[in-house]
Amino acid sequence: MFFTNLRAKLVVWYTLVLAITFLAFSLILYFFLHRALHDSVDKKLKTIAEITADSTTRNPEDSEKWNEYLEDFFGFKPTTKYISIFDKSGNVDYGTKGERTIKIPITAETVKNAKNGEITFETIEGLDEYPIRVINYPVIRDNRLINFVQVGTSLEYVQDTLMKLLFIILFTVPTILIFSSIGGYFLAKAALRPVDEMTMLARSIGAKDLSQRIKVRNPKDELGRLAGTFNDMLERLRKSFDQAKQFSADASHELRTPLTILKGESEWALRSARNTKEYKETLTSNLEEIDHMSKIIDDLLILSRADSGEIPFELEPLELSPILKDVYDMGTMLAERKNQELHLDINGIDSISIMGNKLKLKQLFLNLVDNGLKYTKDGGRIDMTARANSDTVEIKVSDNGIGISDDDQKKIFDRFYRVDKNRSRKEGGTGLGLAISRFITEAHGGTINVASTPGIGSTFSVVLPLSDN
Repeated sequence: MFFTNLRAKLVVWYTLVLAITFLAFSLILYFFLHRALHDSVDKKLKTIAEITADSTTRNPEDSEKWNEYLEDFFGFKPTTKYISIFDKSGNVDYGTKGERTIKIPITAETVKNAKNGEITFETIEGLDEYPIRVINYPVIRDNRLINFVQVGTSLEYVQDTLMKLLFIILFTVPTILIFSSIGGYFLAKAALRPVDEMTMLARSIGAKDLSQRIKVRNPKDELGRLAGTFNDMLERLRKSFDQAKQFSADASHELRTPLTILKGESEWALRSARNTKEYKETLTSNLEEIDHMSKIIDDLLILSRADSGEIPFELEPLELSPILKDVYDMGTMLAERKNQELHLDINGIDSISIMGNKLKLKQLFLNLVDNGLKYTKDGGRIDMTARANSDTVEIKVSDNGIGISDDDQKKIFDRFYRVDKNRSRKEGGTGLGLAISRFITEAHGGTINVASTPGIGSTFSVVLPLSDN
């Protein structure tokens, strides 16, 4: 259970890495010091052997000074240290005297190596409390072996120094690790505090309250970015919940109206006997309401796919002008019903090609034309224009209708939003046309906006990217 905690895992890994680092450093330090101390002893032994060899050649009686050499180089410690002179056969001639003087015989192999001028170092165990380090230094004159100088010293100082180092390592490293672990625990706790806050906040958040946010102390570090991302997610969730609630309320309201009409007319028809004409009128009205509900459901299906990020149609290279001409032809028939005029000006875009879906683009522009016809009085005028730029084409649908206020312009592309609810219902609108128009435009990589003045008219502008072809 302890190791399922992220804080504990961080402390364990931190301590483990620190322990391995200290262990590696301690081993390197120990072996480096071990080698350095032994090399120092060997250098001192060789120096004393060279001085002694020189003195025996010039004045053999200088042997009384050899103890001074030993103390000058090694000090009072180690207590076991000596110099011995061996003849070329390996027999002891003379040497230093003292209670801790040890004479180690010269082996036949050492004599053989000495004749080749080789210096021999040995470490002898078991003759003293500590190992004895020995140099066998051959004295050669005129290419002849004269004798040997053997200098030996106890490794007491070396081993004492290494033992002290080992004691320091064994005492300090665990102590450092313990305090480092404690410090690491509190550091990890402080570092992970934003994560705990996020956890507690996530537990306390419900669908009815998505307004809470995490305080971001440092937005540039990892936890700060995590907290910022979490806050962004909460904001997206809040907007999604708000949209879902509004969408559900509006959808239920939009479907309730035709259902109420269907129920009322059906009850009226069944309340008493009716003639054929009355039944026909009732069924015709019912069919209109069913068509209206069917259109609402179809539009909702399109927008639900848009919400999921799905683009339920394929894009392909196509010319724009034939599409606008088809929309003009269909729009003209609609305009004639209200004695309105629809004009088309697309000069200069005959060769313009875009990546698009023919049916959806027709739906987009027909929605805009139909919207202009609905909100323009009888005898009004709607204009469709298209102009190409370097890498885009802009299509405008303008009318001289009732116009849209500034407040309404901000919400005009929202679902089920109507500037004039009574007029839209009478004209058979669902309140989803402009929302679908925005979805189609954005699915084509374009933008849509509106500019309007109340009482003068409105202009919807669609900007689409040109095809690379």
